[in-house]
Amino acid sequence: MSFPATHIWFDANDLSAISNVNITRLTPQNTPDMVSGQFDLANRDGGKLLTKYYRNKTIVVEGYILSTTRATAETARDNLLDKTTGLEKTLEFMQAGSIRRYYATLTGTTFAELEGGMMSFVLTFSCADPFGYKPTYTTNTKANQTTANWTWAYTIAGTWNATPLLRFTINGLHNTFSDGLLQISRYDSATATKYETITIYRDWTSDNGKVIEIDCVNQTVKLAGQEIDYWGTFFDLPKGSGAIRCEQYDSTFASNYFLELSSYMEYNERYL
Repeated sequence: MSFPATHIWFDANDLSAISNVNITRLTPQNTPDMVSGQFDLANRDGGKLLTKYYRNKTIVVEGYILSTTRATAETARDNLLDKTTGLEKTLEFMQAGSIRRYYATLTGTTFAELEGGMMSFVLTFSCADPFGYKPTYTTNTKANQTTANWTWAYTIAGTWNATPLLRFTINGLHNTFSDGLLQISRYDSATATKYETITIYRDWTSDNGKVIEIDCVNQTVKLAGQEIDYWGTFFDLPKGSGAIRCEQYDSTFASNYFLELSSYMEYNERYL
């Protein structure tokens, strides 16, 4: 008896490489579970959908154990379960022609009655983070800028929004004064609209050569590796084309160029 095998890795363990274990089916194609908030309209038909977000994703792995003896088959079952323990570990397999990574926990197992040395099984993995990821970072850079206000265009790949890590290297200080305000925003160039913004206000006079890091995944703002004060809202970048806006203001809140900056972005492509 022969079935096609599918390679799948959990916590870097190749489940197909376990002796006597054969993976036959993998079901990652269903979209994550969606939660929506709909409210009725007052004294009329219909309603209004106000919120929508994804909660979790379920991935099912099916296969069979085939061995010459009952004892060996049961050992293969033990080995399979041993390799699939752990909380929110990486679950990786080929999807759309390349490796895709999920963060999964085994939440259910079904093993059929052992018949000689053969039994089928179903493993159910739950992904609290509902998205699949490209394991390697996608990057975007912008050369050194020598004006107070500028726009950084990008294109986000994948089928869902990306959560970026942004780094701005200070390559020079200009227009000497003590305090200045740096504002980094998600931006719509077509309508000149600023959305979520991170704002840093400080004395920059000793910061030449340092790196400003805005980590939207861990929601931290750092200068030279140390967390600093800021205000505002961290942002995701919607898939497709978009922009980031950088603006500088002096202590009177007038537009004023004082930081010469080059920029770097990295993110993992996300997929539904």
